[in-house]
Amino acid sequence: MSARLLLAAAAVLAAAPPAPAQPKPGTQRDVIYAKRDGLALTMDVVVPPNPNGRGVVLCVSGGFQSREEYLRAAHLFVVPAFAKAGYTVFAVMHGSQPRYTVPEIVGHVHQAVRFVKSKADDYKIDPDKLGMAGMSSGGHLSLMMGCAWEDAKPGAADPLERYSSKVAAVACFFPPTDFVQLDRDELDPEQRPFRTLFDVRRLDPKTNKLERVTDAERREFGRRCSPLYCAKDRKDAAPTFIVHGRRDTLVPVHQSQMLHDLMRECGAVCKLDVEDIGHDAAEALKFLPRLVEWFDARLK
Repeated sequence: MSARLLLAAAAVLAAAPPAPAQPKPGTQRDVIYAKRDGLALTMDVVVPPNPNGRGVVLCVSGGFQSREEYLRAAHLFVVPAFAKAGYTVFAVMHGSQPRYTVPEIVGHVHQAVRFVKSKADDYKIDPDKLGMAGMSSGGHLSLMMGCAWEDAKPGAADPLERYSSKVAAVACFFPPTDFVQLDRDELDPEQRPFRTLFDVRRLDPKTNKLERVTDAERREFGRRCSPLYCAKDRKDAAPTFIVHGRRDTLVPVHQSQMLHDLMRECGAVCKLDVEDIGHDAAEALKFLPRLVEWFDARLK
């Protein structure tokens, strides 16, 4: 190559913008995605050694609480399965009930998904190819992002609200889908696992006290936060895969069966595997590869 060509090539290289840096493999702990009431809401970000350009938002939740022991278990048993397949994992912690109501917790997760999309360039992922996964209440919250997302608001003052909270695919274990039915089912005073979810209170400006909402308001709250009601007539709901146990006595399997049937009737994509397990995270782990396979098929 002549000296003239070498000089020309050097000039082109000098003028070209530097290639964007690839995120380093590893775990970033306690990344703040929002603040509520002076408290930080955080997520851990796990970048795999061989990223595939796709992301999985993992909702770390049980009983609508995000606890550190849940996060530790997720890092040990769940995150590695997705990372091994090349997915960048965003392990999201939300505000916990009873401090926050379920509608408020759903809002936290909307914000988390928006945050991930806003950082897509930094983590070298496609914001339109995000999967979402979780167990139990984490499964419920994942379903809400798949069928009750909030649209982008291009002119919003908050930059994060300029992103939609919709995810491209959902895969989850034994999620509650119909709070109205659960409220009716839980009549035994000795077993009320969902009692705190329906014990909704709000500040009465006349008394300046937290007062219980009426029965009608509680039912409306249940409908608004139920994937079963939100997915109605949503043909564009995210493709959804659910694993539920026929021995589940906490969230009966008919909760997932009702959602599966409704989504199929609406023309949305939904697959339900009913297995001989209870409401047990340890039992569910053996089916985790199916969730990975679902994302492999749906996030190409």
